[in-house]
Formats: sequence, structure tokens, C-alpha cells
Amino acid sequence: MTDDYRKILIVDDSLIDHEIYRRYLQQDGGQTDQIWQAESGATGLFLYQQESPDVILLDFSLPDMTGLEFLQQLQPQQDHQFTPVILLTERGDEEIAVAALKSGASDYLAKNKTTPEKLRRAVDQVIEKAELKRQLERSQRRFYTSIDNMLECCAIYQSVRDAQGQIVDFVVDYVNAATCAANQMEASEQVGKSLSDFIAEDYYANIFAGCCSVVETGRPQRRELVFRNPSCDSAAQAFEVSVAKLEDGFVVCWLDISEKKRLELALQKANEDLEQRFRDHTADLLKANPQFQQNFRERQPIEAEFRVLSEAAPVGIFRTDAQGGCIYVNPRAQAICGYTFEEALGDGWQQLIHPDDYQQVLPHWIDSAKAQTEFLEEIRFVHRDHTVHLVRATTAPILSDTGELIGHVGTIEDVTERNVIERMKREFLSIVSHELKTPLTSMRGALALLSSGRLLDDPETAQEMLEIAKVDTERLVRLVDDLLDLERLEAHQLILTKQWCDTASLMRRSIESLQLLAEESQLTLVCHPLNVEIFVDGDRIVQTLINLLGNAIKFSSAGSEVYLKAELVNGDQWVRFQVRDWGRGIPQDKLDLIFERFQQANATDARQHGGTGLGLAISRDLVQLHGGQIWVESALGEGSTFYFTVPIR
Repeated sequence: MTDDYRKILIVDDSLIDHEIYRRYLQQDGGQTDQIWQAESGATGLFLYQQESPDVILLDFSLPDMTGLEFLQQLQPQQDHQFTPVILLTERGDEEIAVAALKSGASDYLAKNKTTPEKLRRAVDQVIEKAELKRQLERSQRRFYTSIDNMLECCAIYQSVRDAQGQIVDFVVDYVNAATCAANQMEASEQVGKSLSDFIAEDYYANIFAGCCSVVETGRPQRRELVFRNPSCDSAAQAFEVSVAKLEDGFVVCWLDISEKKRLELALQKANEDLEQRFRDHTADLLKANPQFQQNFRERQPIEAEFRVLSEAAPVGIFRTDAQGGCIYVNPRAQAICGYTFEEALGDGWQQLIHPDDYQQVLPHWIDSAKAQTEFLEEIRFVHRDHTVHLVRATTAPILSDTGELIGHVGTIEDVTERNVIERMKREFLSIVSHELKTPLTSMRGALALLSSGRLLDDPETAQEMLEIAKVDTERLVRLVDDLLDLERLEAHQLILTKQWCDTASLMRRSIESLQLLAEESQLTLVCHPLNVEIFVDGDRIVQTLINLLGNAIKFSSAGSEVYLKAELVNGDQWVRFQVRDWGRGIPQDKLDLIFERFQQANATDARQHGGTGLGLAISRDLVQLHGGQIWVESALGEGSTFYFTVPIR
């Protein structure tokens, strides 16, 4: 349907009513309607399949069926089209109205009270409402398609609470494709199932308690979980799991790291075997000194084998004596922790531990050494250049044949970057859940109020509800479009459609798109256009300008101006765009960071002003795809100026 063309099906056995409705609708000079007529329910259903009308005007009393029966037969044919139906009766009947709305009717009118204005307004409103439903469903499908393409397993659980408000269970609300593949179950087989259906009884209590803590405190958790098979140690499964609160439930993502753990165990066992062989050779040497030279020659390849294996390992490896003093660190451990081999020996490795971690880690390490148990801790090391690296250290005791502790062997892994990614992921899930929840809650309330029939006699309020739903649907569409754009840009799948465009026209389009927002924010948009033709993808340049102007509007005070300008630079071979505001400004240490994904200058910006922190990242990639550059100059309290350049051809 276009803005000035509608297809309307009238199902009514009264030819007089047909003509009345046609005349009422044609009195609207702004619309050109194509109207079909059916005098029975069967004919109406046939015409619906053939013509796909935008709206149906349905008489309640038909020769071959009632209006309610017509609605029941229509439902299976809709196939997500959401074709609206306005039910008309000889006189108003509240019971019939409620039944009709429950059966799928969009509106209800009494024939004896229907005026041309009422009918046209009802038709406009139900068509607009149906389009909003279609847009919402498309947005949801596109969003869940993005989640389903994640390589990590992901699931959303909702809390089940008792009468006292205590959490007694969690049930599956959503699983992505990776989860279905891992569990070898369809999504429909998993949704609604309890958390206990997927966790072995021996591990359930601990995992359930952790999930309750996330939901009740709002603090996310990240941990490694190992599920052991009592009959076969090699069959143990290990997972890296992150859990974050989502409404009254949580979202959980996990990755199978069993193979990584098996490699670590194999490396540890190889080290232990080599150590044992070394001790055996040493004992033989002490017993038979004449064989010293022969044994020494035999020991050399063993030590070389250990050295090659350890120094080529992708993880840090270290050894201590029985008292906990360091006696060996491989090159990878030195690089991760920031010390040399000589600096790490004895207690030297402790000197670079972050002061805040030292008091916590050292007692734990001493206790583990005394108890001859495994040690697992995340520790911050401060390098000589003052950079801080988060390290995950794991150790296991080395025991002699008599059970005596002779030292420890351990591995070190740099998890700094992974922690940053996990934090970004949690912030992204929080932002996206907020950006989805807010419009969905508003739309659900507005559409529920419309569907209840309580606004049948209050068209102005009904129109306001439709406007609310429309605005929030557009917000959802923008969010999903941003996510898909970013995905295509990162996968190098976005292709520019370049053509010659007038720079001034692109600037005016951007200003016009945000004029209403600027007026609502009591701001003035000032544009100094440049009349130069440039060979670009016009829609993507407009998208970039809208992102920059939209941010400037968000962070500017009422009564100020937002300034857009373009000029020729570099020998008139490039155009430089400039967006200037007089807002709060950006800290110097954030000037480069704000062009990264999910980043905003202030952590509270997403909650106060909305947005996912994707706009500037998308703008940067679009400008670079054109061969240009983007940057910002700013001072706190004095505003910001964003620049980007594109070549003329």
C-alpha cells in the first residue's frame, strides 16, 4: 500500500450499505481507494486470497455465516499479513464488540452511528496499526537472526518465584542456534524447560545459587565450569561461562574449552614425566658414579626436550620449589608478567604484583602450598611501562613417590583482552536489552490498550497510542539496522553504491531528517551548504551526517546551536564536513575511544540519552570505506567538532 492508494474489501450482503461505505470513503480527496464487494462470507474469503486487501469492512450478519465465523476462517490465511478487519453491526452491542476483538477484529463500529469521518479515521488507524505490527515482527526476526548467528552458545532464562517472592527455579525463554546444535535439540524442545533439565544433579545446587546471585544483585559472573565423568577423567567437559542479569532472569553465554583444558593437562603431565625421568637419572648417577658421563649424555636430550616444549608453549609455564620459591619461568610467562628470568627467581615474581592484589593473593598462595592443593587465581601484574595485565595463574603440586612435596608446576594465561571483551559484551547486552525493552514495553501497552476496545469512543487518544507505537517501532528498526550495518562492515560485505551527488543536497537531507528532534530539544540547526558534486554513496554519507548531528543534538543544551558546514580542502580534491556543537565536550583520553564499538564518552550516557554506542563506529567504517578519515576535536565545557573527509571522485 502507498500513502495515496488503498485496497478495501467490503463484505456485506446489503448493496445499500456497500454504496454508503464507498461514498464515505471516496469523500476523502487525499486517497484513491480500490474497493471490492462481496455479499457472502465465502465470496469475501475468496476475494481476500485473490486480492490481498489492506483492510476489510465486515458485516456481522452474513447470509452464510456470522462475522465471528468469518474471522475464525480468516485467521489461518493471514500468514503474518495482519490484515485489519473492522466489524460493523446494525446497532452497538458491547458483548459482540468484545467477542469480535477477541476473535481478531481490529475495530468495531455500529452502522447507525457511523459517519464518513468516523469510518475514514477507523480505516486509517487500523491500517497504520497493522503496518506497525508487521514492522515490529520484521525487526524481531532480524534481531534474533543476528543472535542465532553467534558462534557462542547463548540462552535466556526467566525466574520462577514462589508466593514469598523467592526464586525457586529458572525456565528457558530463548536459545540460539549454537545452543540447539550443542544440545542436539530443537528450540521448541528447550523453551519452557527448567534449568535442572540441563545440569547434572551433582552440579545443580552450586550453579543455581550463582544464577540467583546474579539476578538478585545484578552483578555479572564469569567463571570456568568443569563437569567430570566419574568413570572416565578424560571425558570431563570444561566451559567458560558468563552470566548477566536480564529483567527478572539472566542471559548466559558459554564456550566449550574442553580441548584447551586437555592440552593444558597433557602439557602438565609431560612436564611431570620429564621431571620424574630427570630424578631417576640423578638417583642412578649417585649410585654409580662411574656411569656419570654416560648418564649425563642420556640426560641431555631429555632436558633439551623439556626446554623445547616449555619455551615454545603458547602459555606461560613456571616451576617452584617446595617452599614456593620460583626456580623456572618460560619466555611466555616472562612476557605476560613483565619480568625477566633472573627477576622472577625466588620471591622476585611477587615484586610486580599489583599492590591491591598482593595482600589477597599471597596468603592464598601460601595456604595452597602448605595444603598441597591446586592454586587458581586471577592476578594483576604491573609492567615496567606501567601497563596492567590481568593474569590467570594455575598451579598443581609435584609429589615424590613417597608423597613428599617437592615443588609446584603452573601455567599463566593473559586474560586482559578477554576481560575487556567480556565487559564490552555485558555492557552491550545491558544496553541492547534496555533499548529493546523500553520501546517494546511502550508498544505493548499502547497496542494492548487499542486491542482492548476501550478507546473505541476516544479516537484522539487512540491516535496518540498509534503514534507512540510508530515512534517506538522506528526506534527498534534503527537499532537492528545499526547492528546489521556493523556486522556487514566488519565482514567486508557492505558494498557502496556510488554516484555523483550534490553535497548541498546531502547536507539539507540530513538537516531535514533531524529538524523535528532539534525543535523538540529547543536547538537551532545551522547549515552552510557547499555546491560541489562528489562521487559517493549518498545514502551512507547522509547516514554519517545524521549520526554526527544526532549526537550533537543529544549532548547540547537547550537554546544553543548545532552547526553543519562543508568546504573544499587539499587542492580542491577533497570535501571536509564539519559538525560543531557547544555541549559539554569530550575528555582527551576518550577522543579515540569513542569511535570503537559500544563506547560512549560517559558510562551513564546510554541510560540517560539512549543509544547503543554503535553510531560513531559505523560512521568511522563508512568514511574509511569511502577512502576518507574521521576525527574529533574537543575541550571539556566548550563543545566538540567532528570532521570527516571524502575524495571528490
